[in-house]
Amino acid sequence: MKRFTLLVSFLLIACISFSFAAGGSQQAGRKTVLRVAHFYDPASGEAAAVSLAWLNTVKAEFERQNPNAVVEWEVQKWDEIDVKLLSDFRSNITDHDVSLTSPQLFPLHAEVGDLEDMAPFIKRDWSAAQIAELSWASTYQQGFQNGKQIGLPLGSHARVFIWNKDHFRAAGLDPEKPPRTLDEVIEYGKKLTIDKDGDGVIDQYGFGMNLGPDRGTIENTFSPFMWGFGGDSINPTTKAAVFADANGVKVTETIWDMVNTHKIVPPDAVTNTFDIGDYFMGEKTSMSIAWGSYHTVRLEQAGWARGLLPPQVNGQAIKVGIAQYPTATGNDFTNSWAISIYQKSKNKELAWKFIDTLFKSNLNEYPDAGLPIKQSEWQKPEYQTPYFKVFNEAIRIGKPMPQTPYYGDLADTLAAALQRCLSAPKSDISRILQEAQQEYNSKAR
Repeated sequence: MKRFTLLVSFLLIACISFSFAAGGSQQAGRKTVLRVAHFYDPASGEAAAVSLAWLNTVKAEFERQNPNAVVEWEVQKWDEIDVKLLSDFRSNITDHDVSLTSPQLFPLHAEVGDLEDMAPFIKRDWSAAQIAELSWASTYQQGFQNGKQIGLPLGSHARVFIWNKDHFRAAGLDPEKPPRTLDEVIEYGKKLTIDKDGDGVIDQYGFGMNLGPDRGTIENTFSPFMWGFGGDSINPTTKAAVFADANGVKVTETIWDMVNTHKIVPPDAVTNTFDIGDYFMGEKTSMSIAWGSYHTVRLEQAGWARGLLPPQVNGQAIKVGIAQYPTATGNDFTNSWAISIYQKSKNKELAWKFIDTLFKSNLNEYPDAGLPIKQSEWQKPEYQTPYFKVFNEAIRIGKPMPQTPYYGDLADTLAAALQRCLSAPKSDISRILQEAQQEYNSKAR
């Protein structure tokens, strides 16, 4: 019996030893899976397919440099990708590594802590020159939250002021001298708002801007105007909303006058179907803010510009002019898709290597990049044209949305309050803003 027991014990030990040896060998031969989240489902259209094709070139280069690793895509919806990270972090889920992220939500990410600080990797692996390639841009600064670099921009989207030179000439305005202040916008706008056929219906409005019940209102209109008056919607120290202060009231009264007193803004601007590009390209507006770099293709297609897409050394805008926002500071809202490392990733070193590989690739081939993020690209001759010099400056001086973890609530509250103000007597503006501000602060705290 004793011999049988010893034999069984020996066999068990041998089996266990073999099992561990086999398991160890299998683990050593298995590639590390790096999970990278994006929102480019090729079935959703050509644009997504092109972006995915670019990502696949980054994947191939990364796997070539790291033969023991393989990238596995995680496909999310564009408006859920940040929410997924935040939710999974709170649920202690660890199977994410790298993800595209939205800078508007960086303050929320920073509060939750679901994104890794990449500053140590950057300091270790990138030279001062490499950092300077990105750090000049406002979109780079947006990823710096609470002393941590939680996101790196893949490009730059900026918005500027645009005007129709033909309309200016017809109204007796100098087509090379746009308005520089909001008061001048009103002055020009009154001359450019025209009933062309005398039927009592305005055919051409002087000024287009977003005033609808969506985030375009705070991003493209209210915040840039606030910055121009020296204010902001959120106190940077207390994080409380302050959009009902004297600056906020002045901004809202200015908009109220544009819409109700001078009637230089299309009535549709207060709806969520209003499209800045459609109205301007349809010559229903003569001037507009929020002209994004992504609208450039429309100028080319209409023959209003040539050599801008792709950029050429002789590229020029023909029928239009662009400039910084007509405010005291000229700040516009800038953003871009960024890339981040998930804080609970078990493969942070590999995750950083993937990001490093991505930034060594040709980012200009990434369709969603917008305009270049690398400063060296802007020094090329094709970006020295007047059109792109305006956008370059817009990217440099641009600003993020108010820094609050509750950005969505802030945007919705402000848009709703502004709509109430525009349909109420001008004397009610301060009260309406105060009520909205109190409502937001009571929820945000």
